[in-house]
Amino acid sequence: MLGFEREYYGLILYVMIAINIAILTIYMRSIMIPLRLVATVLMSITWSLALTIYVFQGLLGVMTYWLLPVILISLLLSVGTDYDLFIISRFREEINNGLSDKDAIVKSIEVTGGPVVTGAALVLAMAFASLALSSIYILKQVALAVASSVIIDSFIVRPLLVPAIIVLLGKWNWWPFYSTTMINAVKNEPLSPESRQR
Repeated sequence: MLGFEREYYGLILYVMIAINIAILTIYMRSIMIPLRLVATVLMSITWSLALTIYVFQGLLGVMTYWLLPVILISLLLSVGTDYDLFIISRFREEINNGLSDKDAIVKSIEVTGGPVVTGAALVLAMAFASLALSSIYILKQVALAVASSVIIDSFIVRPLLVPAIIVLLGKWNWWPFYSTTMINAVKNEPLSPESRQR
């Protein structure tokens, strides 16, 4: 058990995050978006783990399952990435259409973040929450941890925290690969004839 924990938290976790960031950097042509994505997903994981530990260890006096963080990180890192990509893909599309950062992220949340992300999150959260009906405490813990992390991520982090960070970063969302087209779109300025010819 201890050997696996050292191997996971000392190597596997970092490799998994690094691969995730590398793939997203190539796909999104940005390093800031993957870094922000991983940071916000880890926030959701931390808050849900804190809630689970408080409920089971603090209130019920039951030790939490030692593999719970591994399950939660592996699952939510992939699910959170999907949810974020839905929003960011729409955000990039709206920027390319000439909207400012603020207008683009507002439209992205309204059109994609609400009906798509929250709808998918509710289905997943309810599916895992059903495990709480089990008499096995391990399954109850997994149910609370996963359901709460998905709810926190889709109802607080993605629609509130992510747009705030995106607006604050502005054009640096696309650093270091943003093009002339992206810079002009972020500033909501029309492209010059020279830029159009490129």
